[in-house]
Amino acid sequence: MRIVGLSCGRKNGNNELLLKRAMTEAGRLSGAELEIIRLQELTIRDCVGCETCMRGLTTGGDGLCVIRDDDMGWLADTIKEADALILATPIYDLIPTGTVVTLLNRVLGIGKEYQAYCRAHPKVGAAIALGGSDWINLAEPLMDLTVRNLSKGCTIVDKMVVGHNPAPSMVVLDDDVMERAARLGRSVGSALLERE
Repeated sequence: MRIVGLSCGRKNGNNELLLKRAMTEAGRLSGAELEIIRLQELTIRDCVGCETCMRGLTTGGDGLCVIRDDDMGWLADTIKEADALILATPIYDLIPTGTVVTLLNRVLGIGKEYQAYCRAHPKVGAAIALGGSDWINLAEPLMDLTVRNLSKGCTIVDKMVVGHNPAPSMVVLDDDVMERAARLGRSVGSALLERE
């Protein structure tokens, strides 16, 4: 079993600290191998709106994006083989980071083979979002959509959206938030065990 965590903010930032807490609990409970991928360290180019992927999906083609000179193919291959996916993102001005939005825009061009594989091997999903204020209202639907599109219909077992953590590493001082992340991880671990 393997759990992939997508960290979409700063290295060792608040969202990544919550992701690590959740993944530690999920791994402890399920025995799964853990991998964190920092989206900020990858090159994922913007969708150019050419509609090649959509035409391919609807006319018998492969449905792959024409952009091949970035890390999207590698990321898709890594996520495809995972049993669970946890997305963790900061919230900037009501929504997740632009990196998450770019990823969401590129997921359509992930290809028919990827989609078929994921539908035949359903994943467990979860999402964490953390903002510095109470301007967090639109984060949950975008996180949900990103996780579902990356995994092509996984079962999302838990989501947490937290505000009022503006300072670096501030979450480690908030026992309730850290425990909430641990609980999310236990939900993922339990769901993986139920599938065995």
